[in-house]
Amino acid sequence: MSNFLVSVIMPAYNAEKFIKESIQSVIEQSYEKWELIVVDDGSTDDTAYAVKLMQASEPRIKYLYQENGRQGKARNTGIKNSTGEFVAFLDADDLWKRDKLERQMKSIADTKADLVFSGWSMFTTTPKMENKKNLYTGYFSGSEGLAKFLVNNYIAILTVLVKRSAITDVFFFSENPKIQNAEDYHLWLKLLAAGFTLWGSPDLLAHYRLHNKSSSSADRQVIFQALNGLKELAIEYPAREEMIRSAFLRRIDNYISQNNITEWSVVERLLELRATITGTPSFLLWRKVAHRTFGKRLFRYAYKWCHPDSDQFVGNLSLSQLSI
Repeated sequence: MSNFLVSVIMPAYNAEKFIKESIQSVIEQSYEKWELIVVDDGSTDDTAYAVKLMQASEPRIKYLYQENGRQGKARNTGIKNSTGEFVAFLDADDLWKRDKLERQMKSIADTKADLVFSGWSMFTTTPKMENKKNLYTGYFSGSEGLAKFLVNNYIAILTVLVKRSAITDVFFFSENPKIQNAEDYHLWLKLLAAGFTLWGSPDLLAHYRLHNKSSSSADRQVIFQALNGLKELAIEYPAREEMIRSAFLRRIDNYISQNNITEWSVVERLLELRATITGTPSFLLWRKVAHRTFGKRLFRYAYKWCHPDSDQFVGNLSLSQLSI
């Protein structure tokens, strides 16, 4: 596998503070056959200068500029300008372990999967092993794999290595503005729906930097982006409509029953969506009465008790008819 070129796609928006560290973690990879494509997504700081400074001594780095179009468009721009048989992703504030690409190229060969991913850690200043995150390992494929992923996103994009042909076969990342921050999750779902195989390793191979401008800090739940992703998936794969609709309802129920509710307007909107799909207007009573009767914690428990199984109320409304 050492003869294959890996295209590393790095979207960057006002990333001058951390991008040199991120690029350095690519330069230091033990797997040497790579190209790094940095897509400057309309930065207004010195991101371009920082990249070109490193580009001067490293010919494998390419710099592209585009008007701000968010993550999906930036990643697509990078992929469309890449030449590698395999693609990996690293945001301009995150880091890889030195053997990340080498180990994953071996995993691709050993598992015959179309996409491999791994564990990662979250950090603020220094990467720490004890902050390791890894939600699931093993194979995901077919209807069973899709069903598992519809419940949760098990992949952090900075840990991914994927065949370029698989991405092009499902027409790249979505550039729909309503899906951004969940556009990677939407891509994994498309790959599974299209019949590709994903494989997860327990190895810790990457470090996600948490700071006040990171996407996780800006929107930790991305609930509406994820729901819009499911809606788009149902349009693209109508044969999976019932399974996706069930997952759509389950995501609403899980969000309301498991998260600390800080903005009731979010819950109100989720309840409206749920009632529209299920055709059960009585659920709207929750936003009129229940939250005024119970405190937040008791409200979550009461809601979970009253909604034990989303599959009982799948309804017949197509997700394509929803306005989210």
